[in-house]
Amino acid sequence: MHSIAEGALSLEHSFDGQNFKLVAPLKLPETGEAPLADYSEILATDASKLLASAKSDGLYYIRISNGVVASIPARCWAVAGSDAQLVVHALGTGAVVAASLSAPCGANIASPSDATQIILPRIDSVQVVRPVPAPTVTLPAAAPSAALQQASNSAKGQVSQREGKKEELDKPDERTWIQKNWLPLTLVGFMLLNRMGQAGQEYAGGPPPPPGARALPAGASRPAGK
Repeated sequence: MHSIAEGALSLEHSFDGQNFKLVAPLKLPETGEAPLADYSEILATDASKLLASAKSDGLYYIRISNGVVASIPARCWAVAGSDAQLVVHALGTGAVVAASLSAPCGANIASPSDATQIILPRIDSVQVVRPVPAPTVTLPAAAPSAALQQASNSAKGQVSQREGKKEELDKPDERTWIQKNWLPLTLVGFMLLNRMGQAGQEYAGGPPPPPGARALPAGASRPAGK
């Protein structure tokens, strides 16, 4: 795609959309209008072709840089006179993307019947149009909703709790051996006390009677030697 900055553009025209003829080189500015010398004179030399295309309800074509093509009904272009206009559309980069021909053209514009009725376009310049840059719109940052803020605070609280528990687990145990094992030591102490109590009761009641001996009544004593 040719660019305005390249400066190697040209204007061609055709009456059948196939056979294009060089009209003039184009040196387009960044914006505004560029002179187009000799266009009207060159079109006058092909007036008969323009008239024939108008009578057959054909089109008149222009081509820029062997790529961008525009057209208009020949019957309208043949009588456009000073109302004719040629516009080139370019991007911000300078690339030519389109062209347009404008002239009064409607149902009331009849095709000229002979060369004397032709009012050739008088074009001595080309207008360059570029798109207007769109304004920059900056949207204000949306304030977080109450529900979103609450969820965020809850998530932060859960993270803090997990971090606190992790710190407690990672903290070294500074308790003494007795503080760590007090429960089993207490159980052992109770067992020892219970055992000692049973032993004391057996000692206070004397030795147990031999096997087969009868139990004496309360207050009675066993005879000596028996």
